[in-house]
Amino acid sequence: MRITYSDVLAITDQSMTFTFPGYFVTKPAVLVTVNNKVTEVAVQYNYQYIEGIGEVYTSITLTFPSDYVGSEFSIIVTADE
Repeated sequence: MRITYSDVLAITDQSMTFTFPGYFVTKPAVLVTVNNKVTEVAVQYNYQYIEGIGEVYTSITLTFPSDYVGSEFSIIVTADE
């Protein structure tokens, strides 16, 4: 089953972590655009080991340049459950 999350949010800190409500077995696709700026963002995929399943993706951490704090960004995350 394909799961998709999308939102428009304020950049409140240089690094922001988003924890998924469940987990993804496959690596999620992440699309980020920063409003009115050149999009500069590093995406870190965070995972944990679950017995009987293996490594699963539980969250992502986005890191923006420090002068982007206060700007807005759009995000789409999608993956198979």
